[in-house]
Amino acid sequence: MKKFFLICCSLLCYGLIYSQTQNSFKILFIGSSHGRNTIGQFPILAYHSGVNVICANAYAGGLPLSEVADLCKSGGVFRELYKKFYDGVWHENIPNMTILKMLQDEEWDIISIQRSAAEDRYWNDSHTHNLETILNYIKDNCSYTPQIVFNSGFADTYSIDNRGDQQQETEDIWTSVQYVKENYGIDIIPMAPILQLLRNNDELAAQGKYTMLSHDSQHLDLGIGMYASGCICYDFFLKGRFGMKVTDTTYLPTAEDMIPFWYEESKFTPIEEKYASMIREIVGDYYTKQTTGISPLRTSINLPSSIYYLDGRIASGTEEGIVVVDGKKVVKRTR
Repeated sequence: MKKFFLICCSLLCYGLIYSQTQNSFKILFIGSSHGRNTIGQFPILAYHSGVNVICANAYAGGLPLSEVADLCKSGGVFRELYKKFYDGVWHENIPNMTILKMLQDEEWDIISIQRSAAEDRYWNDSHTHNLETILNYIKDNCSYTPQIVFNSGFADTYSIDNRGDQQQETEDIWTSVQYVKENYGIDIIPMAPILQLLRNNDELAAQGKYTMLSHDSQHLDLGIGMYASGCICYDFFLKGRFGMKVTDTTYLPTAEDMIPFWYEESKFTPIEEKYASMIREIVGDYYTKQTTGISPLRTSINLPSSIYYLDGRIASGTEEGIVVVDGKKVVKRTR
């Protein structure tokens, strides 16, 4: 009987350890203010859903891909903020961070990169060159295998009466960013199309300091607006990985949650459950109808100097036309 009890205790402890470790998640998010808008509430929602989440946000206003690529080549210091979320809260800025230091700060499960808002309606050869520089730098300087994703960004606010131009900008952003998916197989965070769906809802469009879920003509409100982006990230990152759905979440982040991240409480509109529920349902419905989101495993593609999984993780394998994925040979597709 004692032996049986010890076995049961061992199994219980193993189950508790497993349940904790399987829901651990680390993400590094490099981007401009639209990236900062994207990631602010996601770790808060994940943490209050039982995920042991560590999140870092490397933010610089107007940050283009070219600047990230130049920092990779020069080893220069990132010009603005590097903040981390852990133990359930956002912490103070860590100064003097380089891209290399960021990559070595944690063994990141996910690394997200993006264009600046000024360049997110088009894709050109310069973007291609800079993206490949960044991808190869990550490959060459990580001793682990992070999954790379690309944040689409989102359209400017416009006005409730001018959603036609906002819709066109959204379509331009979403169309141009497909280059990354089609040529590198990197998953795209669908911030642009889902946020536009929310803004097309008249009740939600009236929310936010500036309306349209925003606090000014470009940026999301720290409360209801970034709750929307947090919900979009929630299903994108956690549904395929842990089977978690944003429609099951209940926590509504407060100004106290967000002040350490942004400092300006005046840009925070309290989140009412009525509108939060509408956001969760619209976001959840999008992911139910789409295949968008992080996938557990895919085949891989060939870059000029590197091999990456379709979900962004660096692959192994040397045979021409073949790559090894979890011990299985899979045919590569070329650019």
